Amino acid sequence: MCSFHCAHTATLFFRWLLPLAIRHRLRLCARFTARIRLRFLPFPNRAAHSHQKTPLKPKHLLPVQKRLCPWQRHGSIAFGGGVGGLVPHTQKKIKNEKKMKRELNVTIGKREFAFETGVWAPQTNASVVLRSGKAVLLVTVVAGAENPEQDFFPLTVEYRERYAGAGHIPNAPGRREMRSTDAETLSSRLNDRSLRPLFPSAYKRETIVTIMAFSGDEDLDMPTAALNAASLALMMSDIPWDGPVVGLRIIRKNGEFIAFPTKEDCDEADMNFVISVSPEGIIMVEGGAQEVSEDELIECMDFAEATARPIIEMQRQFASEHGKEKLPITEAPADPEQLTELLEAVVPDVMRALHRGDKRDRNGEIDAIKQNLFAQIQKIAEENSLPFSKSHWNEAFEHIVRNEARSMILSGHRFDDRRLDQVRPLQCEAHP
Repeated sequence: MCSFHCAHTATLFFRWLLPLAIRHRLRLCARFTARIRLRFLPFPNRAAHSHQKTPLKPKHLLPVQKRLCPWQRHGSIAFGGGVGGLVPHTQKKIKNEKKMKRELNVTIGKREFAFETGVWAPQTNASVVLRSGKAVLLVTVVAGAENPEQDFFPLTVEYRERYAGAGHIPNAPGRREMRSTDAETLSSRLNDRSLRPLFPSAYKRETIVTIMAFSGDEDLDMPTAALNAASLALMMSDIPWDGPVVGLRIIRKNGEFIAFPTKEDCDEADMNFVISVSPEGIIMVEGGAQEVSEDELIECMDFAEATARPIIEMQRQFASEHGKEKLPITEAPADPEQLTELLEAVVPDVMRALHRGDKRDRNGEIDAIKQNLFAQIQKIAEENSLPFSKSHWNEAFEHIVRNEARSMILSGHRFDDRRLDQVRPLQCEAHP
């Protein structure tokens, strides 16, 4: 009776309960699975393993077979071996690399921020976890391989907020996250505008900065706080970057400036700005105010700079102690002298073309000058066995056009020789 009961229990478990659990993607208890198999399945080597009191752990075991049965995928023991029995494989052990957790605690205003690195997303160039109150954000940065033929910098900054962070379940098919909302898109642009200007001009690797908000806090400006975590992640990584950057939300309430205010403080403020500060100065300002003077705006920016200076030094010191060595940047070789002379010779022609009144004629003449210049440079490069990169010379020519256009505007004239206070002829008609 007892043997029949055991056999019936084993049949019920392996034929019905276990496939049902696998179908619903539930992970079974490894110890329970191993105990059931060792108890109810007969094999000759059972006595050899009866002395083991401590159950085997998954990290101490390696699979023997390439294709595993369902109970082998979810259990703690990989079975294989002799005829008429299953033998647990304990010959080798998996050595997990020890993860070094490093923390940086920063206080901005009355708000405390805890930055963690070295634990999450180890396969990225760098990752930082930011905790402040109830908010938890993960920032990862990844850089691609170097491409010498690439003449632009592909940077992607994405800010996403998880539905589960607010206790919601997505309504999309499959209960999956949907596309970025308008607020997430604006938050991505806010971080992009602060990070992009500090990358070296010669750096062309594809770079992706991903910010994921796992939980939020009503009294914390999440996108601005994420900018600080993104700055620290880039500083810790091996990606060349002239940071750090500190993102601050500054308000003025009752004549007093507050950094990272609460939601109630923002409702009562007469000045509300998001300011990004780098070691060289302010990078980006966004916000609004209620009829304040320029001196008051300058005072707000001075307060932001004074608040950001200690945090900048803390990020620098933390990155110097625990960060990676930066990747080398392949600088373009110096241009030969004879090719540089050709480039300088077209400056008068560019100035003459910029004074053309009609926009189409002006652009057509500048394009003709560029094509003629490229033909001469390519001919000389082929005759002297010199390297020729069309993207490089195109960038050099555009630099000349921008400089000449800027000097013309600073002298008080526009492209069509109009003065700065002169309006072109306008005409309007009312429908009869």
